[in-house]
Amino acid sequence: MAPMNPPPRLAPVLRADSPYRIRLGRPDDLAAVARLMARCFPGPLSIGTWWPALWTHSIQDDLLRRSRQPDLPHVWLIATCPQPGCPPQVVAATELSQRPAGWQRIPQAYAYLANLAVDPAHRRRGLAQALLAACEMETRQRRLTQIYLHVMASNRPAAALYERVGYRLHRPDPNLWDWMTGRATRLLLVKSLSASPMP
Repeated sequence: MAPMNPPPRLAPVLRADSPYRIRLGRPDDLAAVARLMARCFPGPLSIGTWWPALWTHSIQDDLLRRSRQPDLPHVWLIATCPQPGCPPQVVAATELSQRPAGWQRIPQAYAYLANLAVDPAHRRRGLAQALLAACEMETRQRRLTQIYLHVMASNRPAAALYERVGYRLHRPDPNLWDWMTGRATRLLLVKSLSASPMP
């Protein structure tokens, strides 16, 4: 999970009086991030008391595998909230990777944002937008000028957030799984970064 070029500061993406902190993820955050992802993105099954633990373990294995892919350098950006007498709790996270030219038929190297998740108990407090701003800082550090992400066409709140901060539709991007299950189509969005940061 070590970044190629860690941003010098991530704190400015939050107000000074915010109880939350944004930082780069570390290997010892993987279990907490996996639990967060399992809460925010329930799996395709919901049977028995054993399923949540199995789903969380599957997500953690996937995160660990991706963190070891040298050809797709990436970082996790996480938001933590202090807990009295306990280590700060991971309450939001997203993954930012660097993709080579040609991936998704895009001609230049670019940043790809995935798995933006905010714990339901901590939503509507600016954490998603703060993580998006932190991703822009990291993308600029890597000297990349575009960030891409996927969002489901049916996920209107997420699509509205992305549009509000400057993402635009690049193209619909359906896949075989969407077609087989009748799910809403994925949309591939893009934001071109200017010299000025996100408002």
